Amino acid sequence: MAIANDEPNRLAIDALGLQPTDRVLELGFGPGWGLRTIAARVPDGQIFGVDQSDQMVRQATSMNEVAIAAGRVMLVKGLFSPLPWIDSTFNKILLVNVAYFFDSDGQDMAEVYRVLKSGGRIVIYVTSRETMLKWPFAGSGTHRIYDRKELLDLLEGAGFRPSDIAIKDLQLPLRIKGLLATAVKSRCHFSSRLTPEPVIGPRVAPARPG
Repeated sequence: MAIANDEPNRLAIDALGLQPTDRVLELGFGPGWGLRTIAARVPDGQIFGVDQSDQMVRQATSMNEVAIAAGRVMLVKGLFSPLPWIDSTFNKILLVNVAYFFDSDGQDMAEVYRVLKSGGRIVIYVTSRETMLKWPFAGSGTHRIYDRKELLDLLEGAGFRPSDIAIKDLQLPLRIKGLLATAVKSRCHFSSRLTPEPVIGPRVAPARPG
């Protein structure tokens, strides 16, 4: 399945528009090829990764050991929600072949939106629903799969505005069809999720005049 990963990784990383000082997050980094490529393009920035697999963390650590030793790459083994960073931490976020495993309630994607800076960019690659349904190991019973509308809904549901989202159809070797989504977090961003009213202090009834 190298074709289903190598070419999408290359196209998605190109679409990030990386700058030398970017702070980048990759979710579901796998064996770490994407992290290494990003580190080479971000010589004065930092790269962070989260993966749920012990094996992938070990492989990615081995592949990126020099950058990790230099403090330029930092890896975390854990879930996608909650993410262990404060709001607006990253300029760029990469998700390649990982959105299949996001929760159906949208909380994983909401966390991605939360840690992205205003004006920051996210790039998502998924193999399209049409192709995924042909693979016995990747059906809707085990994966959350997407057509264009479903991928758009994922991004809009997290808070991205439709005008800030672009989705490109990809035709890969072996008749694999993919979707490459790029979204920018508006500087006047909003969230589709309701947030509770902050509690500033105890509610005290005003004193009656004496």
